[in-house]
Amino acid sequence: MFCYLYIFSTLALLFLGLFLGDKYWWLALANSFRYWTLLTSVVFLIDQIFVKNKKQTFLLFIILGIWVFNYVPLNLAILFNKASSKTENSFKIMTFNVLATNDNSLEVQQLINKYHPEILALQEVSQNKAQNIKQEYKHKSFKKINEVHDVVTFTDFLIKSKGNFSTPNGHFEVSQITLPINKTKIYLINLHTLSLEPRNLLDDRTEILDSYLQQKELGREISNYLEREKINPEYTIILGDFNSTENNDLYRFFTKKGFTDGYKKTNIIIPFKSFTFPNNLQSALGRNTRLLPFLRIDYILCGKKIKIHDGEIILKEGNSDHNPVMLDVSVITK
Repeated sequence: MFCYLYIFSTLALLFLGLFLGDKYWWLALANSFRYWTLLTSVVFLIDQIFVKNKKQTFLLFIILGIWVFNYVPLNLAILFNKASSKTENSFKIMTFNVLATNDNSLEVQQLINKYHPEILALQEVSQNKAQNIKQEYKHKSFKKINEVHDVVTFTDFLIKSKGNFSTPNGHFEVSQITLPINKTKIYLINLHTLSLEPRNLLDDRTEILDSYLQQKELGREISNYLEREKINPEYTIILGDFNSTENNDLYRFFTKKGFTDGYKKTNIIIPFKSFTFPNNLQSALGRNTRLLPFLRIDYILCGKKIKIHDGEIILKEGNSDHNPVMLDVSVITK
């Protein structure tokens, strides 16, 4: 009986999430952990069919139906939108939350030296980390070290900061970057939204919903900024720590506006492989966080003129609570 209730509840949450988004706090949480909820369906499948009652094979079709209903659309990008072949004009771009409380920037620097993306967008950056990392790049989004506040961008290309904005809904930085090929200009939006505090479940559940609403509001602020400054979204890349999954409103807000998830376009989403949080904090915080659910909350979303060639999530490196995301891209100039 419990199995039937679970299947019915899962289906109900799936459809409610599709039609209502993050309207209620409990639905917003369910949307965030949707794929892990579905993964437990496999446990029911094994338990019900192969252990308790082999005759209940119809459960197999119900559970697989739930699985297919979610995972096939999740991976349609790679099936129908094949990534383009690399060109000599391509360059690497990385987003990485480097963990504010970790003062040891050695592993962060080692990771950057190893991959050296031409454009590097960081979140939770201390002035100490920025001071060390800036030695590796020709240009940066700040002039003075005391101007470093949470989000920072480094690049080998010419960069012009259009502003670093701190709002009640999070932080975002806008940079204009001039590529060496044809002097094409692209815009980079480096963002860091408010993080969710699950402990509020025991206190004030409205704060959980407020977190999701504020994340979406930051998306509106960024969209309004692009319109106000007449920035072409097709030549814009939005990246950073969203603190929410692809089933939440902030991610869907940008993808509905035509931005493409670069990693999803070039990779099949696999629960134990395609995650950016949490990384192993054995060395960073002295405890292992591998037992926590693995979530994909860091993204690089590309405008229509950004051609995506390859993408990866870098696991087990960087000594942070997040995994970096890196894309190989080029720009369509015609």
